[in-house]
Amino acid sequence: MDTGSCYTCGFLAKHCPGRNVPTPRFFEVEQYERESGRMFEQAVASSGPWECAIVCYRNAAQARNDFVIFQDRAGRDAKKALEVIHAQRDCSKWYQYTPGFNPAEHLTDLRMNELELKRQEFEHKMDRDNKQFTAMLDERNRKFQIILAIVLGIFAIAEVAAAIIQVAFPSGWPWLMRLLGSYSEPPIYPPM
Repeated sequence: MDTGSCYTCGFLAKHCPGRNVPTPRFFEVEQYERESGRMFEQAVASSGPWECAIVCYRNAAQARNDFVIFQDRAGRDAKKALEVIHAQRDCSKWYQYTPGFNPAEHLTDLRMNELELKRQEFEHKMDRDNKQFTAMLDERNRKFQIILAIVLGIFAIAEVAAAIIQVAFPSGWPWLMRLLGSYSEPPIYPPM
């Protein structure tokens, strides 16, 4: 596929600057005009043909410089036009020509494609960020569960130890009770 010439670009346009030409004054250079080089008028049923010059709809510098010769009616030669539109260019504004689309429609299509690509990139970024966030939450949740298991294990061991002490020493440890200040000597009652 030829991706560097105006011949295959959707932004190759006819510009009809006349006062009686309604806006937009840019028209599609149709396939037969691209093949014949006769692209210097726009046929209109109601008012006859309008004189046009070929231009780059996106105003690419190299094409603009090459198309200057076609601004003057004397320079409008079909053979020269074919030579210029078939010239290979390294044009960043090139966009594949679709027959039946005018330059404005090509630009709308280009912008919609760019918007869709940006939407897809945004969606991929959001998906990537969501996965990273979920992984971070999972890691924190794992750490929390480990700490919780350790704390619960310590409580379980303390409870088992307390149960063993209670069984081994039903009246408790008198020295510990004294230390805590809750030990009192049982009253000694005289035998009856």
